[in-house]
Amino acid sequence: MLVFEIRNALLAVREQLDDGYRLAAEARERIEESIAMFTELGRAHPESLLPPELGRAHEQITEARARIAAAAEAVDRYAALL
Repeated sequence: MLVFEIRNALLAVREQLDDGYRLAAEARERIEESIAMFTELGRAHPESLLPPELGRAHEQITEARARIAAAAEAVDRYAALL
């Protein structure tokens, strides 16, 4: 495989990582909106209406975004070596 083919492949991977990071950000925003709605609805209710899974989903999507960012940085470092 030639160097330019490797660079092209890395560029494609980087674009996919960027898309994934953006989509994860959108998902996190929607989860945060859901948390806010459940919290607001729960104020008039004696028990919390917030599903615990929603909080875990927020943590997981935040961690996933960090891993995606780290992967993008690794791709950039590798591409710089070529």
